[in-house]
This record gives sequence, C-alpha cells and structure tokens, in this order.
Amino acid sequence: MLTSQYFLQRGKLSDDATYELHGIGCRVYISEKCIDFDCGPDSRIDGFDSWRLYIYACEVPKKHKKHTNKTTIEREFSEYVEKGKAKKSQGSTSNLFFQKP
Repeated sequence: MLTSQYFLQRGKLSDDATYELHGIGCRVYISEKCIDFDCGPDSRIDGFDSWRLYIYACEVPKKHKKHTNKTTIEREFSEYVEKGKAKKSQGSTSNLFFQKP
C-alpha cells in the first residue's frame, strides 16, 4: 500500500508530472491530465467500477462519448459483470472489480 511512511504526501515525478497521496490511493498529474487510482486488495491498482469508468470517459469525451452517459455506463458495466468478465476480490471489503484472466 502507498503510504506517507514511504513517500512524501505530495511530490514531483518529473518536470510535468506530480503525485498526491490520498486515502487509499494516489493522484498523478501529468501535464493537464489527472490519473487517480486506489489501492485494492494486495495493493492492486487495476481495480475499477462504473463510477471510475464514467469519470475517465468524461475526461476524454471525444474518445468515449457513449460512456459519458451515467445510465449507459452503469447498464453496460452490469452486463459485463453478469457475463463473468469481471468480479470483486473474494474476502475483501473493497468495492472494486477486477478483470478475470
């Protein structure tokens, strides 16, 4: 897990990139973009849910216009999970989903 025990709360990664630790995750700012991720079970950072996918789609609407609609993303996300393509980690309190291998 990312903690201020190992890292400063905020820092610079390069001339145009900074990071900021928060709660159970980290925000990385590169130029004008923000990448925000939470640490899931076993410090995994590949977890997702419909809200995170929606936020990402809204940040790049030209690329993912269809998914800037909350109803659409929630419906398609539910279908994806129902098909067994993603699932929550067993024994975890995390609400994040992970792709099945």
